[in-house]
Amino acid sequence: MDKFNFILFCKSYIGDIAYLKILKESIDKYNIDNIPFCLVVPKNDLEKIKESLETGKEAYKLFFRTDEDILNLINEKAEQGWVPQQIIKLNAHKTNLANFYCIIAADCYFITNFRTSDFMYNETTPYTIMFREHCDNINAAPSKIIKDFYKRDGLCYGWAAMPTIFATKVLEDFSNFLESENLSISDILKISPYEFIWYGEFLWKTKPFEIIPTDKFLYSFWYESEYKEARRKYTVEDFIKMGYIGINMQSGWVKDKIYKPSKFIKLHKAIAAFKFGIYHRNDQKLFSPKWFELYLRKCLRDPIKILFSK
Repeated sequence: MDKFNFILFCKSYIGDIAYLKILKESIDKYNIDNIPFCLVVPKNDLEKIKESLETGKEAYKLFFRTDEDILNLINEKAEQGWVPQQIIKLNAHKTNLANFYCIIAADCYFITNFRTSDFMYNETTPYTIMFREHCDNINAAPSKIIKDFYKRDGLCYGWAAMPTIFATKVLEDFSNFLESENLSISDILKISPYEFIWYGEFLWKTKPFEIIPTDKFLYSFWYESEYKEARRKYTVEDFIKMGYIGINMQSGWVKDKIYKPSKFIKLHKAIAAFKFGIYHRNDQKLFSPKWFELYLRKCLRDPIKILFSK
């Protein structure tokens, strides 16, 4: 079989089946370029996951591979926990399916039509997740540790957001580099357990293609508090207007499996607009008691109508 140029790639397991159903349904609905999708799961989970996800009506190519398919091809002894996931992602090219792999997590899903061009600048150049890293202690940050491993000068960058594009060329060269250093992926993950940073820094070191940076493709929630705040501000349509093609729910931090804006979002938006109006009028020295009364009525009238209308 000839390689595809670009595919979606997800490493998961049966415990994520509820998230996988949401992701798969969104791919079915919004994948207008019919980008192939490869799902890698433990052998023991394969049949149950196939039964739950595969409809036979997919307009795109759907591939299932097992963890064992990949791990048996490499000299790695995967421990339990996150390590097998990271090893498999850094060996996505071992599936021999594509030149570029869009690594996406099970807790992501799409909210609008997406195309290959959303992820690829051209046929040979992907968009690269790359942004200036800021944190409480940059000297102890994983990005600094891995940057120093490669002996790279300059600023620390973040390379992780869902999804991230991995190139077969980079993965192959990275594997050769580790072999030359007498290291395995398990070894480097003990230095710092962040596979996307290892990939990103090696990409920066080798630059086999032009690096076209982007921050992220999906709107992501890192903490439950961020999610609760967003629910008061944004609808799914707002995310689409911002240019996002999906949402990453971060199952380790956020309880909901899909984004649920507040039922009172119009009221929250009206209150926010009211506060901004107060600030703006006060800043312009246009504030008056009469204006305050009229503005308050305007902000409250529509939300109350909508909340109690049939």
